[in-house]
Amino acid sequence: RRISPTALGVSLVLLFVSLFGFFSRDAMGSLFGVQAPAEVTVTYQATHDITKQALQDHLFFGAGPTSFQMLWDRFKPLDVNQTAFWNTRFTTGFSYTMTLLSEIGLVGWALFVIMLLSVWYVSLRAVSLADADQHMLALSAFILVSYTILMWSLYPAGYTLVALGFFALGLGISALRLSGALPVY
Repeated sequence: RRISPTALGVSLVLLFVSLFGFFSRDAMGSLFGVQAPAEVTVTYQATHDITKQALQDHLFFGAGPTSFQMLWDRFKPLDVNQTAFWNTRFTTGFSYTMTLLSEIGLVGWALFVIMLLSVWYVSLRAVSLADADQHMLALSAFILVSYTILMWSLYPAGYTLVALGFFALGLGISALRLSGALPVY
């Protein structure tokens, strides 16, 4: 399959602009006098400690959906009180998957991880089963599903990123349908 020179050129220009913006963030800020806002998140260790204490109270089913803010207020590290962020109420922990563990407990978290791994495996299978016409779509869906799982594991995703992540998981499942591995009823 041929890729048009225009599409390739636009893609490369966007890639170079993105890389330039990422690597010259400080230079651009000093040149234009505008600094990028600092991103403040909960550390991995603090999220781990809060999750550990929350699971002591509610091991199997967690503290409830969207309860990390309450858990933060209850179990936050005392060192935070000595910083400028003493009154900041975090709604998510270090990552989406770690936040879910404290909110939905071991049962819900285990089922969620099994679902993620199943969709990842299904989208990988779709890549191997897709014919030449559908191979690029299946590969794109697999990369999108893999990126979603990685992002949810390493980043405190908000509602928008979670919704887009579930959309990506749906694309991974639909790629298996398009590859012919799922029956049509």
